[in-house]
Amino acid sequence: MKRFSYFVWLLICLTPLVTHSIGSPNTIHYSIGEASLQQVIDAAPVGSTIVCDSWRPQTLNTPIIINKSLTLKGLSARLPEGLGKTSLIEVTAENVTLLDLELHGNYDSVDQDIRAPLINITKGGFRVERCWFFDSSKDGVQIQPVDGATEDIVGGVVKDIKAFRMGRDAVSISGGIEGRKIRNVTVDNVSLIKGYLRGPVEVSDGIDNIVVRNVYAEDCVYAIDIQDHRRKCASNVNVTIENVTAVNCKHILRTANSIRGHAGLTLRDFTGKTVKHQFI
Repeated sequence: MKRFSYFVWLLICLTPLVTHSIGSPNTIHYSIGEASLQQVIDAAPVGSTIVCDSWRPQTLNTPIIINKSLTLKGLSARLPEGLGKTSLIEVTAENVTLLDLELHGNYDSVDQDIRAPLINITKGGFRVERCWFFDSSKDGVQIQPVDGATEDIVGGVVKDIKAFRMGRDAVSISGGIEGRKIRNVTVDNVSLIKGYLRGPVEVSDGIDNIVVRNVYAEDCVYAIDIQDHRRKCASNVNVTIENVTAVNCKHILRTANSIRGHAGLTLRDFTGKTVKHQFI
């Protein structure tokens, strides 16, 4: 009887713990081994969080495809030398979150005619936060509809991005393909040191209700770019840009726009300065 009472007591004590775990997010810890990261993503339930060993970088010859709503955290990856037209991550589903990534491109070994972004996002509801980008032949994050897209990209946050030695932009938001727009996106706290051909943030080609704030550029062509590439249906409307600093850049804000019905541009708190580098 005493033994039975003990097990009843133990069950009662553990019941709250079991109940608490029901319905909690599914967290999957990934280490480099027999299964590839792509296999883990393909097998993961919708809504999962996949946590990578960030101290174990891997070289990827093909992009990681994320085609379901989930969170990928802690990935450290790079492209091999000479591999063009290849991203590290392709986001093809809505509501994908990317956290704490360290991604390395191959700018020095790839011509610009085969450039590619490190992350390519084609659906809305995304979050990209606390990421480090290095040496991309194109952008760190590119947000752009695919050819043949039938819906706008709606909703997203890109936040706390540090980029170094980028071929193009750290963050590029570019609509206009098939007349599709990118709407309701916030970009906050992006820095780029050494932008060979571009700068920290580009907004272009059919965007609506975009907020960009807290941008730092050093040794870049510009800090912010707003343009339309003369695409049809590429008017940029309701854009707010604030708190931008450009150090040793050609432009603080660069525009390359044609008559496309652009409207609603708000600019606040821009600073540009030149600093002489001192080498010891």
